[in-house]
Amino acid sequence: MSSVIAKGVALGQDGTTHPDPVTQPQDFRFVSPSGAAVKDHFSDTGTTWVRMWIDLSYFFPSEGAVNPDLFAQLAAQITAANSAGLKVMLTMWKFPRWMNGTTGLPYTGPLPVPAGQWDTFQQGPEVGAEYKFPDDVSAASAWGWAVAAILSRFSAGRPGGVPAGEPVIDSLEILNEPNWSYFPQSDRTRARTAGCKCGQMLVSAVAINAWYGNQTIIAGPGIVAGRFLFETDGLSSHIQGSPTNPQGDPTGALALHTDAVVFARDVVSAFSVASTVPGPKCVFTVHNYGDVSNQTLVVAEVREYALRGTWAGHPDQDVNNPRLWITEGGFTAKNAADMNPTAPDPVSYFHSLQAIRVYAAFNKMRNNGHDAATGGAGIDVVMNFLFESTTVAKYDCGLMDPVVCGAGGVKRPGRTPFFGPPAVRAGWV
Repeated sequence: MSSVIAKGVALGQDGTTHPDPVTQPQDFRFVSPSGAAVKDHFSDTGTTWVRMWIDLSYFFPSEGAVNPDLFAQLAAQITAANSAGLKVMLTMWKFPRWMNGTTGLPYTGPLPVPAGQWDTFQQGPEVGAEYKFPDDVSAASAWGWAVAAILSRFSAGRPGGVPAGEPVIDSLEILNEPNWSYFPQSDRTRARTAGCKCGQMLVSAVAINAWYGNQTIIAGPGIVAGRFLFETDGLSSHIQGSPTNPQGDPTGALALHTDAVVFARDVVSAFSVASTVPGPKCVFTVHNYGDVSNQTLVVAEVREYALRGTWAGHPDQDVNNPRLWITEGGFTAKNAADMNPTAPDPVSYFHSLQAIRVYAAFNKMRNNGHDAATGGAGIDVVMNFLFESTTVAKYDCGLMDPVVCGAGGVKRPGRTPFFGPPAVRAGWV
């Protein structure tokens, strides 16, 4: 069991779909006009992981074909991270329309769309046809071919070995927030199907990883813990009622029916470790925005009620001590506005509250994350976005202001508890 929690930075999707070391701050190679480099935020804070993206709809534009330019740019970023001594997670995102069977749909852009074609209850508009799960996610499917194409380029176990200076990833996360991927979005009961689909994807990815010597940690499915999205088992969404969060449901009737727990159980049920490769390197991943905002530890409930006694993934194969990685999390401006919609200076209020909530969440994880006896979260890695993004994939939970035309990039107060000096980040690496 790890005695400390590793920190990681998630760069934005734009850094790999629109890479440019001169103009794109989400590109790991980016250096600002003032000479500040993205990699400096790792070296001066002891951060050990970087998370990059591979948007399948960009990298695999047509059946059997890849985008060589984007792969070359991604390889250069991974190589730069390798040279900086960082561990690299590559997260698969979205699906080409030729792969998921939506090519014939009239819908090609953001929501809204005609009723019945792509209904949604989400806050969109970024949900599109590229999010829909493919029907077939077996190792022999088109999706499985994409997994193999990625591992054949970036796994340490690829055929012929890894020549000096060639890019290597340490982990491949096979999905990001599957709550966006069931169809139609208006039918929340389909979340149960989505959980099973995620488990099948993990089974396939683990099998493909074995072709390359199990040298890459397969991760997934990046579920949202604590966000009320699914309405599983016909129940309304709740996070209250479990031993780790007892308020709000004194009878405990809903204790085992939280969104994240039920969804995770479906994933685990479909992912049978015993029926795949012995000792697969596979870790369960979650996003904890809700925990940071609500000062809860839903990730601990996922571990206690969905994974314990069943999940034997990375790193120590102990079903009674399953591990979790948090591959996204943080505190957003919307969280702050919900708490105080009349704040006279909403930006300053958001930044100050972000620092407070990030620090409190990290302390909760640090204090409980390795205490198996109390159902602790078993957290080994925690990641947060570095820069706020204002372009294709928008998010404002970053620890620094956006970089636009060489300006911005100002450190927010929330950066200190995440990256701060040893006295602040004691127990973190």
